[in-house]
Amino acid sequence: MGNAIVDARAGNYELARQGTSDFFSNLATEIESSSIFNDAQETQLRPLLQERDATITALARSDPYSADRLTKLYNQYREAITVQ
Repeated sequence: MGNAIVDARAGNYELARQGTSDFFSNLATEIESSSIFNDAQETQLRPLLQERDATITALARSDPYSADRLTKLYNQYREAITVQ
């Protein structure tokens, strides 16, 4: 996700889109398999998955706001993974 933020800010929206898609795919896989996240973390991470389509669409449209959207999601992810 961090790389996608940097790519989007640099105007490399396609590269950011690909990285973001990979992030969401990996996140979904980890939540479904319950391998690395505890229940509290999963509860906070699931809503992030609902942002997948809108975020990837924004990147596909080269929306300059998409970098801010990625930053917000990244911060939400970081907050969620620190939940005990």
